[in-house]
Amino acid sequence: MREEKDFKQNRDGDRFHSRGIGGWPWGFVIYRTSFEATSDQDWAAVIAKIDRYCYTSMGPLPKGFERPFPPQPNIRELVCEGYRNMIVEDPKLEFASIETIRKRHIEWAEGQGYSRHIGRPRFDYCLVLDDRSIRSILASSEPKSNASDSGLVGYVNMIDCDFDPEDPENECSEFYDGSLRICLSDIFSFALSCEDLQTGEQQ
Repeated sequence: MREEKDFKQNRDGDRFHSRGIGGWPWGFVIYRTSFEATSDQDWAAVIAKIDRYCYTSMGPLPKGFERPFPPQPNIRELVCEGYRNMIVEDPKLEFASIETIRKRHIEWAEGQGYSRHIGRPRFDYCLVLDDRSIRSILASSEPKSNASDSGLVGYVNMIDCDFDPEDPENECSEFYDGSLRICLSDIFSFALSCEDLQTGEQQ
């Protein structure tokens, strides 16, 4: 395929963890935990809006707001073409807890033989959409390329699958349970930071 050939030519400067299994295509596994309160139509609208926010974040920004892409030909197009999320819709996950999703995600990744603990967005972190986050996304304004534009922006729940709440050597704050909320406009930036988070280069 054309994008695979172009990607290999540009891989040395790519920041999307191309080396090793799971680096390309890139993206997240998204778990749905709201079924009774969320129609399939609303769910589809939410996934589409997440995609629009991510694609907007990957696009060119006004002077002063440029993102740290390496100076390589077609790198933005390659990153956009490689964006693929995996969607998990299992009614058994209705109201599922953080620990339930974390355990299921780890079992899935390791059961498929994928490498973890190396900062891959798809395997070391997953996104969870519950009723509250879904409603926040539906109420969000459309994404804007100008970072100075304001508007209501929803969020997704992120679960850190490297976090072990029962590890006695855990140095994380007592207020951190291995999950946090990520603004829609920051999902792409978070993906860029996953490897730095894993190596401890970014707090």
